[in-house]
Amino acid sequence: MKASYVSLFFVFLWTVPFVLKDTTLAQNLDSVQPIYLTSFRGCRKTVGVSGAAWFRSQREISIGRRLYRTVANINSPQQLGRNKPLAVICKIAEPGEPPRFSQLQLSLGFNDEQRRTTGGSIRVSVYSNGNFKESKIIIFGTPTNWVVDIQGTEDLGLEFDCLNPTDGTYWGDKPSNICPTLYFLDDTIQ
Repeated sequence: MKASYVSLFFVFLWTVPFVLKDTTLAQNLDSVQPIYLTSFRGCRKTVGVSGAAWFRSQREISIGRRLYRTVANINSPQQLGRNKPLAVICKIAEPGEPPRFSQLQLSLGFNDEQRRTTGGSIRVSVYSNGNFKESKIIIFGTPTNWVVDIQGTEDLGLEFDCLNPTDGTYWGDKPSNICPTLYFLDDTIQ
């Protein structure tokens, strides 16, 4: 009887480190936070009018009559209009450091509440180390989801062009010459 307890004790001692290791690994994986491009401190606006334009925000908005949580936005009523593009560049790898990110995930859209200004559209272009990668046009009614390969990227640039200002007005009876606020539902890099 004592021999079986001793055997069970050794089996217990042998398995505990593996169980603890697996639990620790699971906890570490659960605690990994996404890295948002808009949270990089090395991001600079390079084109556009003065003032804050691109910043983190967390709110619920409706796109195509579905609710989404935002992570950032371009506050375009003061910033983004016809012939007034906005460009942001982020250093995502320091000099001498190998680039560690391989993809950028973007999800962008316009809030349904801005329907009074329907008609606006924005082209978003992505640049890697100063070279054009690809672009998408964001329109009302559905979020645009997009994954961009950014392997080898040290400097990641985003450019926002207001292609079609809105049909509505923002201030009294003056016609609008701006695009609606563009919301980011995702801007993670991995």
